[in-house]
Amino acid sequence: MVRRNLLTVFCIVFLNVLSLSKGFPSGAPSSVCESMMPRHSGVMPQSNTAPYTIDTGVSTYQPGLPIQVQILGLQYRGFILEARKDRSSTPLGSWQDPPENTKLLQCFGNRGAAVTHSNTVPKNNSTTFVWIPPVSACPDAVTFT
Repeated sequence: MVRRNLLTVFCIVFLNVLSLSKGFPSGAPSSVCESMMPRHSGVMPQSNTAPYTIDTGVSTYQPGLPIQVQILGLQYRGFILEARKDRSSTPLGSWQDPPENTKLLQCFGNRGAAVTHSNTVPKNNSTTFVWIPPVSACPDAVTFT
C-alpha cells in the first residue's frame, strides 16, 4: 500500500513539474516578434555562440524580388526567422510559401512578417525559406535574425 501511494505521489509531482515547462511545439507565438526571445519556461537563453548561420547566397537584393534564405548548421526543431532593417525591432518584408513543417507568423498585424516552426519535426540545411523585400522604402542593409 505504501509503495502504491509513493508511486501515486511521484506521478502527481512529475506531472506538475511537466506542466511548469511551457514550450511552443506548434510555433513561436506572435508575442515574441519584437524581442525574438522564445521565453520557454524554465529554460535560460544560451550565452554562447549559436551553432547556426543564416545564408542568403546573395549580398544585394532588389525590392520585390524573392530571396532564398537557409538556416545552416545542426538539425533544429524550433525557430523564428525575421528580416529587419539594421537596429530595428520590427520585421521587414514578408515570407512566402513556407516549407513543410513551418508556417507564417503574424507580427504587428502583418501576416507573413516572420516564419516559424509548425511542429517539432527536425529541420535542416535543405529547408529553404523565401523572403520578399518590400517594394518601397528598402534600407541599404537587411539583417536576418
